[in-house]
Amino acid sequence: MLARLRIPSVRLLPAARLTIGVWLPCLTATFASSAPTQHCPSGPLNAKSTVRHSSCSSAPNAMAANAAATDMGSPSKKARNMEPGTGLRPTSVGSDESAHGPFDCHGNGSVVTGRRCHSECEARHLDEAESKRFEDGTGFMYPEKPRIIIAASRDMSRTASTWAYNAIRLLYRQAKVACDSYWIRTLTKEKLEKRLETGANVLIKTHEWTDMTRPEKFEKITPLFSNVVVSVRNGFDPDPDWIKYATYQIHFEDIVAKTPADGLTAVGVLKELAEHLGIEGLTEYDYKIVDYDLNTLPIPAYGVDQTTKHWFFHARRGGRATPEKPEEPQAAGPDVEFEPGPPDPDQEEGKDEEEEEDEEGRKMMNSYPSCLLHE
Repeated sequence: MLARLRIPSVRLLPAARLTIGVWLPCLTATFASSAPTQHCPSGPLNAKSTVRHSSCSSAPNAMAANAAATDMGSPSKKARNMEPGTGLRPTSVGSDESAHGPFDCHGNGSVVTGRRCHSECEARHLDEAESKRFEDGTGFMYPEKPRIIIAASRDMSRTASTWAYNAIRLLYRQAKVACDSYWIRTLTKEKLEKRLETGANVLIKTHEWTDMTRPEKFEKITPLFSNVVVSVRNGFDPDPDWIKYATYQIHFEDIVAKTPADGLTAVGVLKELAEHLGIEGLTEYDYKIVDYDLNTLPIPAYGVDQTTKHWFFHARRGGRATPEKPEEPQAAGPDVEFEPGPPDPDQEEGKDEEEEEDEEGRKMMNSYPSCLLHE
């Protein structure tokens, strides 16, 4: 039973109140857990959700299990066959054997970060569908040349930057292209190059960098960026230090537009974003189901969902209603052409007998008086 702590009455500055308001639910959950080594500090599963994010596993010692499961120095042992004309291949160019590798965190940290899971965990947290790529026959592919995609914005900017991050993640998932997603506060060349070792595309959600990294040091890592997606909103100052590196800007007003007359609409943004990232082969259904999934991702009761990066204080703004879930198109069957075969002698004989009976019937009808035929 959670013991009650007596805290003396003190006056707090507004900044201190905000800090306590954000972190107190997480601290309360940590002290309340009866098994601290199994507790996910990012918060429990949302009661309304039936999907648990991957950082909430109760593995007794995930860091030791990760180290034993994967040999960081060995390349993939699978055959590497390039799919012609797609830039994709069925296996990784790096070492990525399972969802329990050195990058993965299941509530107890990862080998790469060397830390237990916490509110700003920088380990990999794949969802259930993304983890299917390690199973045979699921159709997931790896890029021949992995990208590093940055999803950036000001912290607490209310520009839908978390929507943008999840949009990129789900577009790759829908296209069945391997993508590892992370939160990283301070970007370094070492962190980025390390995460490229899996051979998957690397998606990084981050905020301002000027307080964390000197400009001359930051300039050395920008050549690693393949795409920089920056979220902006009218009436809110964008981050000038990220804007100058942006390769694509997502406008909040387009995401919440209800009709094309109001803006690009969320589906329109997804189509442009997929084109910008070089994601091919998606259908109208694919874009609509991604839009639906983005609007129904659970928001945790407290803490943070390590996969979606949704915090408990996040909210869906803009007044756009959740779209209806689109119906999955029926798979078209193969076109079958039937060729006429040789005539059946029995059928032909029966046909001749029917024609003879019809002829006899007509003769009998003609022999009756017309007054009887029309009564």
